[in-house]
Amino acid sequence: MNKDKQAERESIVGRIIEFLKLHSPFNIMQPKDLSAVAASASIEYFDKDEIVFHFDDLLHDSIYVIRKGVVRIISKTNELVDLCSEGEIFGARAFMSSEVYQATAQADPEALLIKIPVDALRNIIVHEPRVMEFFFGDFSSGMALRKRKLSEINRQLRSFKPNQASSSFENVRLPDLKSPVKCAETTVIREAATIMRSKKVGSIIVVNEQDFPIGIVTDTDLRNKVVTGDVSIDASISSIMTSPVKTVPGGKAAEEYLMEMVALGTHHLCITDSGTALEPLKGVVTDHDLLVTRGNNAVVLIKELRRSDDDEHVKKVVERFDEHIRNLVMNDHPILDVARIVQGFNRELLNLVIYKSIEHHQLSITEADFCWLALGSTARGEQVIRTDLDSAIVYSSENPSTQTALKQLADAVFEKLIFYGYESDKAGIQANNERWIMSIDEWENQFRKWISIPEEEALLHSTIFFDLMPFFGNAALADQLQKSIYSNYKGNRRYISFLAENALRNPPPLGFFKNLLLEKGGEHKNTFDIKARAMMPLADAARLQTLEFNTMFPSNTIERYKRLMQADDANSVRYEDCAVAYEIFMRMRAYEGLKYNTDGRFVDPSHLTPLEKQVLKQTFEPIASIQHLIKPV
Repeated sequence: MNKDKQAERESIVGRIIEFLKLHSPFNIMQPKDLSAVAASASIEYFDKDEIVFHFDDLLHDSIYVIRKGVVRIISKTNELVDLCSEGEIFGARAFMSSEVYQATAQADPEALLIKIPVDALRNIIVHEPRVMEFFFGDFSSGMALRKRKLSEINRQLRSFKPNQASSSFENVRLPDLKSPVKCAETTVIREAATIMRSKKVGSIIVVNEQDFPIGIVTDTDLRNKVVTGDVSIDASISSIMTSPVKTVPGGKAAEEYLMEMVALGTHHLCITDSGTALEPLKGVVTDHDLLVTRGNNAVVLIKELRRSDDDEHVKKVVERFDEHIRNLVMNDHPILDVARIVQGFNRELLNLVIYKSIEHHQLSITEADFCWLALGSTARGEQVIRTDLDSAIVYSSENPSTQTALKQLADAVFEKLIFYGYESDKAGIQANNERWIMSIDEWENQFRKWISIPEEEALLHSTIFFDLMPFFGNAALADQLQKSIYSNYKGNRRYISFLAENALRNPPPLGFFKNLLLEKGGEHKNTFDIKARAMMPLADAARLQTLEFNTMFPSNTIERYKRLMQADDANSVRYEDCAVAYEIFMRMRAYEGLKYNTDGRFVDPSHLTPLEKQVLKQTFEPIASIQHLIKPV
């Protein structure tokens, strides 16, 4: 090969590498493996409607990756079963050398394909289990993917996503170590306890004559062994110490120390030069030190929030919490756990702001007089990205002065929340709207009106109250309101029918050729509305079905489906798929929003890998399945 042809070939290989590394499973390959695959690949062009392979043809020795264009997968009966687009793989049956193709692949209208010999991939599969899982676990085939359980797909999907972000904790170094609090092994317990009290520490390291760490005594040891009278306070400290101690070398990242603690099952690590106990003690690391160093741990941030007196400081804590949530989502922490963390933080923040607002404005109300209700996704514990906080207030007295004071309180609270970075609800469903501050009697009457005349606005408002949670104040008022709502709902077939029609309003968001239905105009043109087209249909169906089976609580959509699995065994698989689908949508929305600094509602399909697009389409199937159960009266 002359130099010009060699340079041209190297250029083609380079472009193949740049393209493949954006798509599964090539994005999880080692660089040398990806280079080997690209070097073995070739580019082929297929003209309008040209056949790549026919049904029953002998298998080729390669698989195909679409570089540009679309390929139609057509069954033996000439039925369109799949449309493959840029970055997607087809023809993976080539791994099974003795078989024939079970479908026809045809360019639509034309296609530029990367042809990769299976032998080049077999060499990688031998030492890369995730690549093997991709091809032999059916992730490479849209047809096979649709035959698998959605829960299994959900568990394994994240294996094919490279790490998108590293924890902010990974590269954090501990500050310079302070002199460790220590005592000799001959020290009596009384003296050691005095040292601990004067140094304001919860533990003391016991050292020998050479200053080597030989044991540790904690507050727990003192309570369990000395305070109980089992050991005399004048006994030697060595009689109650835990030995040997866990030792590690200094200079590690905080994450490494935390992993050591988890592995060793301890809360303290002694630092020595080389990490052995046969050298002088240099310092001590505790789990508390690590959490403080980490800074953006939810527990630490909530504690800091409770101590905050300054609005600017609270705002910084909120921003640090956002970063903590971003790291959890980007590192694929279970999305329901993340949402619960967000719900807990929002509740703590709201409690802080309410208490301070009552005190600052000297309002003549107590928490026994009213209940601040969280509504919608906030109440369901499904909010991950900081946006608005749907809310209302119910109070026990119809005294006008109570409502006036509560309106003043709500105005003050939302002024603070907006300063901290939260948004106002565009529909006005929040507690500083006078329409959403009522006595318990007024709310009960209002809900009866909504149910008796189920127009569009009434339906929207009434369904919100099926998702409520007391966030502050007198929870008995929330409980009374919920019971009143359910008693009014029961037996009202007209309202149930209206709820059913509403739940059927958004069918599965796929077009005739299994393409995503995108927004056709406006600010979000060519994006997919994951909230309206995917999450709301599942949430509405869960709400309706749980009302029918009298299993309304808990109010989390996924937990509602799990409750339905127990109540309706005949459809348990259907409900399980709905729960998994909702979890996938929650994660996808959070990931989209946090990565691109939006609320995540409108997903740009160009941000998704072909595998994610395929799984997304698969995840729409439970919407049709659950809507099949719903029949307006």
